Amino acid sequence: MPFRCTRIPTLIVETRPLRMPGGSTSHAPGLVFATNPSKSMSLYAKYTIEKFLELEEDGQNCFNQVGGLEIATSPARLEDIKRRHGYAQSWGIEAHLISPEECLEMYPALNKDKVLGGLHTPKDGLALAARAVQLLMKRTTKAGVEYLGSTKVTGFTHEKGRVTGVTTTDGTTSTTIAADIVISVSLLRREIWLLEQCCEEVDVSP
Repeated sequence: MPFRCTRIPTLIVETRPLRMPGGSTSHAPGLVFATNPSKSMSLYAKYTIEKFLELEEDGQNCFNQVGGLEIATSPARLEDIKRRHGYAQSWGIEAHLISPEECLEMYPALNKDKVLGGLHTPKDGLALAARAVQLLMKRTTKAGVEYLGSTKVTGFTHEKGRVTGVTTTDGTTSTTIAADIVISVSLLRREIWLLEQCCEEVDVSP
């Protein structure tokens, strides 16, 4: 998100310390498979892979492009990976249907008596999410984005049914931050309830 917001004045408020934000960014395994029935999700994953490969410091980028291998051990699953291969071809993602022998060549630990085929996606891999966040913060800070760490959003300010800012606390001091646009990237039930107190209608997108 901050990488796409460098053309307008932007303030990012983070609940945890900026040196290592918590939540899924630092705990998720980082598996990235670009093939999805949704074209939008596939292209977004493809964009993420390209962006993480570009993010580099000290000769190391933020994506381990080891490739992906999906295995079929039943006729139904084999038909499913054929469909996924069709999605990949339609959305411009490199993918190959491979034989049981090729699957075993890629991963010898597989049970050769059960494998019916596979789908190989050579550009998938593992995102180094925590490192990517830190490098994005460095780049966007230079571009003018501001970050406020160890700060919790406690509410929203509003006027005539429109959100005009947020109220925050760092544990000791409460502050009101005015804003033309407020974007929450982690709307939980409490935040939705707070929004409903100041807006007639709240749209939530997955």
